[in-house]
Amino acid sequence: MEESSRESSSSPQICEPGPSSSHSTIRGSGSNRSSSTPPSPSPLNDIEPIPEIMSLMKAATPSTPHHHLDTDPKVVDLVTRMFLSQGIPMSTITEPSFIELIKHLNPSIILPTETAMAKKLEKECKHPKPLVNFTKCIGPLTVTVDVGREKDEKSLAFSIHYFDEIYERKNVVYLKKLLLSEVDPESIFISIRRAVNSYSYSNVKFGSLVCPDEEVYQMLSSSNICKRYFVCFNYFMTKFVTDILEIEILMNALESMREFIRFMKNNAQVYGNYRRQQLTKNGDLNLPRLDDRTWYSTTAFLTKFLVLHDDINEFCDRIQRPAPISNEIFIQLYYFQRLLDECLKLSRELSQPNNSVSQVVPAVASLRNFIYGEENQFQSVIRDSFTRSFREVLRGNKYDLAVLMDPRYAYRTEIFSEEKWETLESKACEEFVVLDETASRWFYKDISIMEDQEKYDAIRADFDIYRGRLQKERPEVTASPNYFWGSCYESVMHWLPILAQEYIAPPASVIDISAHFNKGKGNSIDWRRTNESIDDDSQSNSEERIDGHDDYGTENGDSGGETRQCSVSVERTEGGVSSGSSEKRKRNIEEII
Repeated sequence: MEESSRESSSSPQICEPGPSSSHSTIRGSGSNRSSSTPPSPSPLNDIEPIPEIMSLMKAATPSTPHHHLDTDPKVVDLVTRMFLSQGIPMSTITEPSFIELIKHLNPSIILPTETAMAKKLEKECKHPKPLVNFTKCIGPLTVTVDVGREKDEKSLAFSIHYFDEIYERKNVVYLKKLLLSEVDPESIFISIRRAVNSYSYSNVKFGSLVCPDEEVYQMLSSSNICKRYFVCFNYFMTKFVTDILEIEILMNALESMREFIRFMKNNAQVYGNYRRQQLTKNGDLNLPRLDDRTWYSTTAFLTKFLVLHDDINEFCDRIQRPAPISNEIFIQLYYFQRLLDECLKLSRELSQPNNSVSQVVPAVASLRNFIYGEENQFQSVIRDSFTRSFREVLRGNKYDLAVLMDPRYAYRTEIFSEEKWETLESKACEEFVVLDETASRWFYKDISIMEDQEKYDAIRADFDIYRGRLQKERPEVTASPNYFWGSCYESVMHWLPILAQEYIAPPASVIDISAHFNKGKGNSIDWRRTNESIDDDSQSNSEERIDGHDDYGTENGDSGGETRQCSVSVERTEGGVSSGSSEKRKRNIEEII
């Protein structure tokens, strides 16, 4: 107790202590005993204690709060979990602005100290409680994995997706700081399986696993712990766009633009003259912000530079400086800008809440239609890069079967031919027949006691109902396919809704580990990283949100933070160039089209 009191007194003041007894109260109590006794000049601790006075002092003086000893345990738990899940340093609890906000919301609340939060976190790590009872989930579990590959430290972030009701996919995000500098399949799988069942994890298996890149895919995909392995869609897209950005004319033009921006921002007088020019034209006063060489920031940089092309060239003529790009180059760059903007749009769509691997093939088909729909001098290079980058998607039945199970895209002839849809349907029926015995608990009837032909006929009947229903009504592209299957389950179809979950449950994108293990100010999970006696697993219940997060963040009903998001916002018009351009720019764009 003494140690706790010292910790509280040495830490920053978080809550206002209760009023303590004043000296006048003590003197008043003493005067009742002997009014003729003059007050002693000696210090208070030199006076012999008087039992009557001491009892009055104890009755009159409220106990002084000791921060984490007096804080509601629920407050300690909620604040600790919130800080951890959002990557907020624990030291934030002592920030005056944070304390002011909380006191405004609830003046009587007693916030925990940083030490109390650390002790709570230690206790949770030593005796972790499962966040979800995965044994009661409907359908197979799905995992997305991302691996941090710092030079001296390796970290792991994974998200387990599950259904506790067929209408909604949910997930839980887990963070782990790996002790070894080398990542191997066994350590990854043990971490994931222990999150499901820490006592008998050797029996845990998954329906699908989504890897961050081909390197991790090659490392894990040989294991039979998961049925299907996928690669994050944004890995394919980044691979394709990286090839595009290395096309010589685009690469040189971008470097010329960057050199111009550096020149302007290093010359205050010149930049001031440019802003005065823009002010007289009621134009945009700000030049494009230099990109950080990520492809989505480069897209934003290119977009704004092309919007300001006329204004920049006019200013260059005025100061007698060569323009960064000519009008001829502008025409060629405009096509690249629209292509990059299309890639950015698709990447965002597949990083939205409830994104599914079933969207990958339609997204790739949309990009292919864009590329093949327009002829120019770069078509051969772009088409070769497209085929090379998305080869894994274009040749895999596992992606195609997911499209079949998504009512937004199933049986659309612009995606696959009728013959291909029939082939996929037969393939799905065959996979249903050979489902292992562990899948029997997902269905209302034990399929392990059914004959193979009985299974085949049952799933065929459901497919007939599925096709007929889609001819009458089809969900919007922005809707979740899980609601469609939830409305059909048991009342319309008995087998297909559960089987569909196995194919459409995997997200198209993985959790971004950089959203949780970063180099920001302070440490949100230092207490667990540095204590060797604590298991370095951390769990955060993903009542998930979308960070325009997860990247990252956490999920509620599987909304977005789990996914890898592009953090740049690009204004777009129908033509793909940012709004806010001058009427002259709009006329030029129309002429180009």
